[in-house]
Amino acid sequence: MKTSIFSIRNGLAFLAILVSTSGAADLWVFDKGMPARAAEVNSNFQEILRRLDTLNRMIREQSALRDSLPVLRGKMRADSAALQAGLRGKIRADSLALSAGVLLPGAVAGFLVAPDAQGYLPNSDQTWILAAGQGMVNGVAVPDLRGHFLRGIFVPVPGAPGETKNPDPGGARVAGVMQDGMLQSHAHAILTLKEGWTGSQSQPNPPSPLKTGLNKSANGLTLENFATNSDGGGSETRPRNVAVYWYVKVK
Repeated sequence: MKTSIFSIRNGLAFLAILVSTSGAADLWVFDKGMPARAAEVNSNFQEILRRLDTLNRMIREQSALRDSLPVLRGKMRADSAALQAGLRGKIRADSLALSAGVLLPGAVAGFLVAPDAQGYLPNSDQTWILAAGQGMVNGVAVPDLRGHFLRGIFVPVPGAPGETKNPDPGGARVAGVMQDGMLQSHAHAILTLKEGWTGSQSQPNPPSPLKTGLNKSANGLTLENFATNSDGGGSETRPRNVAVYWYVKVK
């Protein structure tokens, strides 16, 4: 703050308190009762007017800034949303690029996400397709893996630990080719009557040792009403499992 005191011919004192601004020129300062030249007084008035114009401009700019705050806030929200959307898109694109660089077409993976209407993994840019037996897709043979387990193909690797003989009774396998189910060969012991024993089937523990090879007419015995065990289990033989969607990478 700077105080300028100057006198005019009629003896009246004029006091001006001005706010200094950057680049402001110095004002003429006069002692009380000292006559002032017109050029000096006019110079002071011109500087005061210039400073007032600067203050008015600053006030207008502040008012405009205050009025523009809602617009700026809206623009910031829009820019933030666009940035987030762009980042999500870039992350998805980078993820797809990483997947493309790490996994080659033909790779099989299980996902917990259902396919879209076209059978592709959602948001995968049609890189992964549900393995539903579509045949050739982009040069990749897509088998039908729905409802099936996967079994590794035996390939001998010199020096590798583990199996040295193919455990698959189907022998050499071709990737993507189905193999029917099978129940491993096994036997159940059947109890037969001892020679000379005339007991009935209702007796749970026939005498021992047992003699095999009897038939309906052997040794005068009559074998009737053979008992069978009751059915148990379900409609298939399977291990404990967790359901997934099998997808094949096609590009």
